[in-house]
Amino acid sequence: MDAGTLTLRGIDLPGERDPLGIWSLEPPDAAAFGLRDAEGDSLLWRVRLPDSTREADEMLRRSLRTVEEKQKALETLEAAFPRMTPDVQWQPGDRTVESSLWAGVLAVRSMTTLPADAQTMGGTPAALIERGQQLIGRLRRLLTHLAWVETEQAGAVIGITRVDWRGDFETTWGAEVSDEVRALHLKSVRLALASRLALLRMVTVVIGGALALAVRASVPGGQVLLIPVVYGYVRDILEAWERIRETSN
Repeated sequence: MDAGTLTLRGIDLPGERDPLGIWSLEPPDAAAFGLRDAEGDSLLWRVRLPDSTREADEMLRRSLRTVEEKQKALETLEAAFPRMTPDVQWQPGDRTVESSLWAGVLAVRSMTTLPADAQTMGGTPAALIERGQQLIGRLRRLLTHLAWVETEQAGAVIGITRVDWRGDFETTWGAEVSDEVRALHLKSVRLALASRLALLRMVTVVIGGALALAVRASVPGGQVLLIPVVYGYVRDILEAWERIRETSN
């Protein structure tokens, strides 16, 4: 049975992993799909649906439900960061997500207090700042770059929707597309926009979490230094949540 695929082209994230766990990422320099690169440096959300309309509808519903639930998880994380305190019981070798977070925070704090000729752990404060700025810049592409949403089923394009940075959109339909099939494309657009909103919410959570931890852990230089660490933590929490959800279903 063809389960369909969800692909996002035009954004490059650490590990080439979608934090939402549903989109396969292709970096900005990947080969374009058909006509879709006509606008140059844009984003493409490509939805390839199963041939069965029922299965296609279920795939879209399931994916949207996942995005909505991860939005709620991000809300929980956003509220939790200001209450976090450094785990003084953490020991090297711990493998929980929380212990990895504090290991990263303490490593950054140590780096910022060492003389320049003694800084290790893969870089310097300046390098960490650059990594943090690059990461946030990549995520902000979701808001500042033109987006296309393309839906394909049975080897044919159902519809292509162009979404500008203001949220206005324009759709071009494939030949002889039924109302039922049109509805599938509109659900694809809804899924893409919900995913974009969730990833932008992640930007807010990561920046706010980095600031909160910089204050709580007294990290000199603060917020930008911790962005890569906090991003990894938030992504790992979302992935752990997904594993728990799959096990309970």
